[in-house]
Formats: sequence, C-alpha cells, structure tokens
Amino acid sequence: MNLNFNIYKTHWFWAFFISLWFLFTYVNNNFFYESIAQKSKVNIENLAKLINIYSSSCMKNNSNTAEICIKDIESLLDEIPTYYGSHVTIKDKNERVLLEQGQVQYKNRELLKLSNLSDKLTYIGSLDASIEIIKRSKPSIWKSTLRSMFFSVTDIQILGGKGYDLNKAWLRSRPSFFFFFALLLSLQWVRLLSFNNLSNTIIRERNEIDSSNNELIVLQKPGEEQKQSIKNLQEKIKSRDSEIENKEGEIEGWLNELELTEKELELTEKEVGKLSRQIDIKNTKLEQLQNDEKKYSNNQLSKFITPRLKSILFNNPSINKKSSDTSTTAGGHHSKDFVKEVIKILKKDKSALEYITDIRGVDYDSHNRKTIVAFRDDYKNCLLKIISSGDEGYSAQITLSTKELHNAVSIAKYLANIKQFKDYNIKVVD
Repeated sequence: MNLNFNIYKTHWFWAFFISLWFLFTYVNNNFFYESIAQKSKVNIENLAKLINIYSSSCMKNNSNTAEICIKDIESLLDEIPTYYGSHVTIKDKNERVLLEQGQVQYKNRELLKLSNLSDKLTYIGSLDASIEIIKRSKPSIWKSTLRSMFFSVTDIQILGGKGYDLNKAWLRSRPSFFFFFALLLSLQWVRLLSFNNLSNTIIRERNEIDSSNNELIVLQKPGEEQKQSIKNLQEKIKSRDSEIENKEGEIEGWLNELELTEKELELTEKEVGKLSRQIDIKNTKLEQLQNDEKKYSNNQLSKFITPRLKSILFNNPSINKKSSDTSTTAGGHHSKDFVKEVIKILKKDKSALEYITDIRGVDYDSHNRKTIVAFRDDYKNCLLKIISSGDEGYSAQITLSTKELHNAVSIAKYLANIKQFKDYNIKVVD
C-alpha cells in the first residue's frame, strides 16, 4: 500500500482497531443522544402546550384565581415524568416568578430552551404570563464515547466522579463492548488474510526483480558492444594519424561514428543506472517484506488458521485417514537431505500426516520446479510429488490414504499453506 499500511503489523493492527472502535462507538452515541435531543424538544413543546391548555381551562372557572391555577399546574407537573429532568419557570408580566419547579439532571450538557424552539409557546394568555422550560439531554459526544469504551471509570469517586453505578455503566457501555468483540474478531481474520497475502507479495517482488535483472543484462550487452566499438574506432584513428593527409575523409567518418557511439553509450549507461537503482529499491522492499514475514509468522496466527483450514479441506466430505504408521525412505545421495526435511515438516504438522501412508525420495522433475503435483499411479493410488526449485533439484513422493484425486488436491492445498511450501504451485495430472 502507498502509506505502508500493513494490518498484519502489531502496531498498525491495534491503531486501526482502536480507531474503528472509537468511530463505531462515537457514531452510535451520537445517533442515540441526537434522538434523545429531538425527543426532548418535542417534550418541551408538548409540555408548554399542555400547561397553556390546562391554565386556560382552569381560568374559565370564575371561582378560580391565577394563584389557584398556578398551584394546580404545580400539582400537574409533579405527576408528569420527564427524561433527564425539566426545569419550568412561569413569570408574570412584571417578571415576578409565579412558579419555579423541576430540576435539570445534568448541568454540563447542551442546553435546550423553549424560547429557542418557539416564541409563540412561551406566552400563557389565560394567566398573562410567560413560561420557560429548559432541559439538558445531550452530552459531549467525545466524553460520552470514552465513558462508553472504558466502562465509565471516570464516575469512580477516587477519580473525581460523583459515584459509580454498575447498572448505569453497563447500559452505557453495552453497544461499545459489542463493537469491541465484533471488530476484534473481524480484524483478526483480516489480519490473517493480510499475512497470508504477504507470501504472495514476496513472490511477486522476486519475480519483478528477476525480470528487472534480465532486462539489465539485455541493456548491458549493447553497452559492452558500444565500448568495444569505441575502442576499435580509437585504435583505427590512432593508426591513421601518420596518413592523415591521404585518409582525411576516412578519419572524419570514423570520428563522426565515434561521437555517435559515445552518445549511444552515454544513454545506455543512464538507462542501466536507472534500472539498477530500481532493482536496489525493490531488493530493499523485498528484504523488508521477508523480515515482516519472519517477524509476524508467530504461533498465534498459525494456531488460528490451521483448524479452520483443516475443517474446510479435510471435512464435508471427510477424507479417509491412514490405517497404519507412515513409512519413510530418505532416498540416496544429496536428495536424502531434501526428503528428510520434507519428512520433518510433515511430522511437525500432524493434521496432514494423518492422510499420508508413505514418504520417499524419487527422481527429480526439472519441468515442474517448485511444484506439488497431484496424480494417480498405475494402481489408482493417489500421490503427491513435491519438487524443489533449481536446475539440480530434488523430489519427494507422498502416497496418500485416499483413492479420490480431488481429495489429493485438497491435501495439496493444505500443504501449500505450510510456510515452507507457500510459494509452491499445485498441478493436477489425471
């Protein structure tokens, strides 16, 4: 990636995880408190309308006075539940307070006022008075997000809070905890896929470097020819210096050819230098990728992915397991070291060994280098041949417990996931 963002790296993984966790929690809390704020606005307006209607009905009774109706409104407000609390103030035209009731639960939250929502509803005509209703329901989303993520630890009195309420903390943090575990599992899987893709990236980088090296050889060849041509021309000119009067035209032609060849050589050397620098950059990148592969190829990743692969490739339908111990034959000459290494790798991964009846050294197949070949023998037994790379390579043949070629391919795919065989191709011969 252009920003060198590789999620398989521990610091990138946790940075990305925490950022997403914060973002998901922030969006959730913002939507929640935004909906609460909208409900609070509606509640404020409805409460103002109710008080207006109630006072108008009360004053229609000729025996009632404004004081009696104010007391009735006070009793009414005592019976009406409010979310996060409301503060109601009624004043006469002289700004004398007729009623002040209620309490705002949170003083550090966004202020909602009836006067900011509707000027029309702030006047109670029957009492010739004004009303103001305030609520505070929407907190700072940043602070709310952190409280949700960290289980409201700032509410603990020792940390300066007003007191810890476990039930309230759980209700506040429940969505954030869900995001925590969902993101952790999802990103861990993405991390594994990213790590597995690292081996493919390394192969691509190696191929690009090989291609560039071949291109460099092609470029260097005419450069050597140009150098030799310059040398030959210089020798010709030198040998004709004594005959300059007789060979003036011929020498002039050589000089022109020499000048042209020197310019061509200069261009060739520039191209060679440019390509060499590109190869150096690619080699540096390849070295970094190989270091990453070595560093992050840990047991945690292997333990996470192996059972899943085994379930996908070996089950549904299940492949018949071997009925006896696996026999091994190391082979002769230098090939025995390669076969021993294959035996060691397969014995280390017991999942694959359950389906292998025999491992032995066989003749090298130079046409299928770095390949796992799945095929049947004359007796319809399924076999795999692991062929090393290089001109003077080695081969190991694996006899399987299955008689089905598609099962042999599944086992070959599993082997290709093992680190030592990750860049091997798979070929099927039926």
